[in-house]
Amino acid sequence: MTNSRRVTLSDVAARSGVSAATASMILAERPDVSFAPETVLKVREAAEALGYRGVRRHRPSRILAEQSVAIICPNVVNQYYSTLVQSIQDAAARHAHDTVIFTTYRDAAAEARLLHTLAAAGVGGIIFCTLPLCPAQAERINRDTPVVVIGDRDANLNLDTVELNNYNAGMLVGRYLIGLGHRSVACVSTPLNKDNSARLRRLDGLRDAFREGCPDGRVLVRTCSVSPAQERGDVNIEYATGRNLARKCLAERDITAFVAVNDMVACGVLDAILESGARVPEDYSLCGFDNIFPSHLARVGLTTVEHHIAEKGRHALDILHQRISNGPGCSVTRVEILPELIVRNSTGPARMA
Repeated sequence: MTNSRRVTLSDVAARSGVSAATASMILAERPDVSFAPETVLKVREAAEALGYRGVRRHRPSRILAEQSVAIICPNVVNQYYSTLVQSIQDAAARHAHDTVIFTTYRDAAAEARLLHTLAAAGVGGIIFCTLPLCPAQAERINRDTPVVVIGDRDANLNLDTVELNNYNAGMLVGRYLIGLGHRSVACVSTPLNKDNSARLRRLDGLRDAFREGCPDGRVLVRTCSVSPAQERGDVNIEYATGRNLARKCLAERDITAFVAVNDMVACGVLDAILESGARVPEDYSLCGFDNIFPSHLARVGLTTVEHHIAEKGRHALDILHQRISNGPGCSVTRVEILPELIVRNSTGPARMA
């Protein structure tokens, strides 16, 4: 006999290990109270897993129609994401899909809350511009609402994915610098953690390139912590991170090259080098990742890894459009984009010791 008992708030509270009052305030999105992000995430995931619907006090916005596409990205300041968003929108217009953009600033609780809202609102589909911080919740939503992820090749996701192998990208940079005679390099990065796996994969590839091709070499890693509030409140956070960390690395006299985790960070590294009175590439070589537009400029001329940003956005929308048009399916589509090293004038032979 099927158990048709309605899931209650108490069920959600018990599953997430909080009080019913706490669960109620979190699910009601009370503006006058706040909880730790981990607590919010646990409650949201419990509600999703149990199928809790609660009392709907407001009708979903009409903008979230069945043919609308929700685009979820960390921010729109980094030109990588703004380019990605515009390419998705361009492809969406050709298929008569409207788009809505949501930024999370890498806040897992904000993402969980957003996914809960989008699932209830009946949006046509969702595109993540990076790996979801709440993958289990995204996979559950995908049963009814198509979800496509633009992420790293190493991701273990049961979702349609447009992927690029960031490990190989790191290997490309490492092997290139070794070929130029660099034996000691500094890797400068915004937070390196499990929530930013693409960054970790780039570093892994760089390190393995040196283990294989220059076992006596050195990869110095400099990173820092950036909270969602800091990322949201400072539009220059990536540039500032690169500039500040590079200044510290310049005290290491054996360093002859910098590898920035992305081109925005690389711009900060470049300014720190030039402000110190050193030259690029005569004194220090500099590489980035993404190949955003400013990297093309003659006075920047950044050697970087091409990530084919617009191509990834178009592929993601095309996959989502097919899912929206054809209904749920059991197969998972994966499209792999190959990284390509773009050599410009920010790199050259290692200086003599």
